[in-house]
Amino acid sequence: VTFTDSQGHSASTTAQVDGSGNWTASSANLSGLVDGAITVKADVTSVAGNSASTSVSDSKDTTATISIGNDGSGGDHVYNKAEST
Repeated sequence: VTFTDSQGHSASTTAQVDGSGNWTASSANLSGLVDGAITVKADVTSVAGNSASTSVSDSKDTTATISIGNDGSGGDHVYNKAEST
């Protein structure tokens, strides 16, 4: 399984497929890939030697979303320790 970002950086890992076609991939270090579109491609070969591949698109987003609300409790618009509960 290969993960490729929009700048061509890639990371790979291996996977095992069971008799029912379910597969489990080992962990992959994606820290070298940039945020944004990621292509995930799996190349497989059967015991009989038949090969196939497929790919899907996904995204990587490591930027946390933060929301700050003001309930009006700090009338002077400056919050101290006592007002932060």
